[in-house]
Amino acid sequence: DSNNLIVFDITGSENQLIDMGSLRVIYTLRITNPNAGATRPNNANALQQGAVNGTIQADPRVGFQGVWRTITFTDAMNNVLEQVHRANRVSASTLPLTMSFGDYQGLQMRYGVFGARQDGIDMRMNMDTPLCCKLTAGLSDSVPIPFNMIGKLKLQLELTSSSMLLFGANAGFGQGASFQVRDVKLVYNVVNTGSPVPLPQGGISY
Repeated sequence: DSNNLIVFDITGSENQLIDMGSLRVIYTLRITNPNAGATRPNNANALQQGAVNGTIQADPRVGFQGVWRTITFTDAMNNVLEQVHRANRVSASTLPLTMSFGDYQGLQMRYGVFGARQDGIDMRMNMDTPLCCKLTAGLSDSVPIPFNMIGKLKLQLELTSSSMLLFGANAGFGQGASFQVRDVKLVYNVVNTGSPVPLPQGGISY
């Protein structure tokens, strides 16, 4: 939890726009509990090897989208374009709206990484989970933004605390359960126009 900030600087030429709808954060999530002498949870006793923990869980509605506490976009002059506080709470309100009744009856709800049944999330937490995440922010659905308007785009992600993400018999105070995001990358598309992009009138919209 001491290294809880991840920062990306996104740059481009005056002939380019960044396609905000394509922006994704790729990372691997790992749940650990070193105080218990184990490196993995053992939800539902699925792991039958070595020293393992008992129950460590996450909210099934939000799942692994709950790792982000604050999402901040700024430009080259450090002007804040958007800041989402309590992004994990925003995810808890918005992500369930993307699910249909059929999803709740189907495999998505058993094996998904958010919006899943509790037992589905529990099983995923027993192992390293690779993820590709669209951020819960308005700019993630923005029209493409020209680099000659913002200079550069800076994205700062603040991780939530382990106690906010994890719960369960072996995740409480003094148990030492924590999470790590590993091998973090940011991917996105740019639009090449071949000539300087005219500045949009009225600012950024989404």
